[in-house]
Amino acid sequence: MQESSFRARLAEQGYDEPELIERAPGVHNPDHSHDFDVAALVLDGELVVTTAAGETTTCRAGDLFELAGGIVHSERYGERGARVLVGRRVR
Repeated sequence: MQESSFRARLAEQGYDEPELIERAPGVHNPDHSHDFDVAALVLDGELVVTTAAGETTTCRAGDLFELAGGIVHSERYGERGARVLVGRRVR
């Protein structure tokens, strides 16, 4: 997905303006949840999200990832780290 399409989609779906998140190689965020929905566009690198239910999604540049608020998950960033645009929508 292109960044312009992602930004338009967020606006249409009631998300806040996206924030650029940059993570170093190999960063791991252990299990946690958010009180908001997340829509993320990977600009560069790799993001792997694993839910407490054991579902794993690997996203690379151009991939869109969405996760509803309240779902317990962990995040792991690839060997090159990652640059990710993240939109949040309060539930």
